[in-house]
Amino acid sequence: MNDYAPYSYSPGQPATPRQAAIMQALGGQRRRTSFSPYFSRVKFESTRSATPFIYTVAANLESRAFGYQLGGDMAAGGYIVTTRTATKCDTNIITAGRTIGGQAVEISGISVQVLSSSAAELVTVLWPELSVVLSLNGGENAFLLGTPAMLPGSSGLYGAARNSIGEQAIAGGRPNEGYITNGLPGLHNQAAIPEGLIWYPEGEQDSTLNIIFRSERAAATHNDGIKNDEAAAAGIRGYTFPTAAQAFVEILVRLHGAVVGPRSRVA
Repeated sequence: MNDYAPYSYSPGQPATPRQAAIMQALGGQRRRTSFSPYFSRVKFESTRSATPFIYTVAANLESRAFGYQLGGDMAAGGYIVTTRTATKCDTNIITAGRTIGGQAVEISGISVQVLSSSAAELVTVLWPELSVVLSLNGGENAFLLGTPAMLPGSSGLYGAARNSIGEQAIAGGRPNEGYITNGLPGLHNQAAIPEGLIWYPEGEQDSTLNIIFRSERAAATHNDGIKNDEAAAAGIRGYTFPTAAQAFVEILVRLHGAVVGPRSRVA
């Protein structure tokens, strides 16, 4: 595979002088890898039926990675019922859909990571029902990326550990807590984009980017007939099932690649 070449821009559109300069810089000595990779978190919230409890993510919900900025409301990312203001744990862009500080970002790979805050059973039923689209210029240029199963995670929690705050088993002893993951920690896994894809600075063609997750069908947990709150009694440990607000799926999107931008004046 060539090293970040050839470069791509909008089909049928000749490169502007600025885009040509960016592409030359990306291929030359000015190209550098960002120490702060571009990332954005999205969420799919659920509803809960009457007993027996069934948790459902409705059809036709959209959550947009890079659709909000640091300090902004995360509704575009799917945080609707439980609102949230974006922090440095959620994204590192300062303007929704735009690169940082006039950078051009050549995307060579994409990772989609399930976060450990997610309800594991909900992840398993939602995963095959989500579509993923990389959108440039408000959808004028759209790249169908398939489902999240086609976009591996680059890291994540793995294995199991003793849970010091978990429910005590009737027979005694401490429970273990397993971690759901869709990648191998340390592998730096990603879905490669062999020819590269450039996210340009504001004011240029292809300067607004979102990665859109959409629930194409409703996804519901299995109706086993036994998901009911249970009161404590002799020989029985009580249990209260999570509310709908506590059962959700969170995903972190990370872009891999090289960036070029104005040199910092910091020595």
